[in-house]
Amino acid sequence: MKVIYVIYNEWSKEQREVLSLAGISVESGFSRIEVEENEKNRPILDLIDQWGIRKSVGTLYDKKDLDKSELFAFIGVWEYGYPQPEDDFGYMNVTYNLMDYCKECGIGAVQKAPFQIKKQPQWGKKFLFELNWVMDEIFVSREAYDHLFKKYGISRRPVLLYRKNVELDDTFQLDIPFVEVPLDLKDHPFEECKVCGRKKYNPQVKGYFPGFTKAVTPLAIFKSREYFGSGGQAFNRIFIVKELFEEIKKKGVRINVAPVDPVYRIG
Repeated sequence: MKVIYVIYNEWSKEQREVLSLAGISVESGFSRIEVEENEKNRPILDLIDQWGIRKSVGTLYDKKDLDKSELFAFIGVWEYGYPQPEDDFGYMNVTYNLMDYCKECGIGAVQKAPFQIKKQPQWGKKFLFELNWVMDEIFVSREAYDHLFKKYGISRRPVLLYRKNVELDDTFQLDIPFVEVPLDLKDHPFEECKVCGRKKYNPQVKGYFPGFTKAVTPLAIFKSREYFGSGGQAFNRIFIVKELFEEIKKKGVRINVAPVDPVYRIG
């Protein structure tokens, strides 16, 4: 695997010259660079910290990393539009019970009604999508549900066509259960909301994703109770077992995941 830092900054002439000496080409003004974490680049990463420039981190996994793990954290898939009504985030009141919701950190919304979308997806070879702004729900075609997810005992929810208030006949939301076993996040960065006091973990993944504190009953797909996100965004992380992940890949669907630490084993 490779750990990659992404850095955006309004680079000064002096900073560009220093980075150039290290073999990193930087455009003038506000621009982006990527720096791999290794011994050679350690002085550069330390210098960026000294400059007070914020870094984002991510990880590129190879086949060996994926093969070692039995469980995967879902990172993303095809994004198809926005939940409706999208103006002023109106979908929040329509779709969620907000009694326990905190506007400051985004924690606490509980789904009460089906999601609404503008039009029926043209599925083609794709059979999974997620909606922009909604990072902890997965939507599937009827064929995918009937021939893949249903056999794992995964329930489904309807999806409505916006304004017409009718259920789509070829699009469903997976009803993904929560597990009560906590993730082992003792060393993972987090922030506490200054309004509600609840904890939210950094969504960036460096290396393997942390496992759970003990074995989880072997569900094929499930959510953590912990929240992840930054600013006003908060979501529960979705996890997929290896068997289901491999079946999705065999269908030719590109799905982004982070392998969970191989030390962790499914119960």
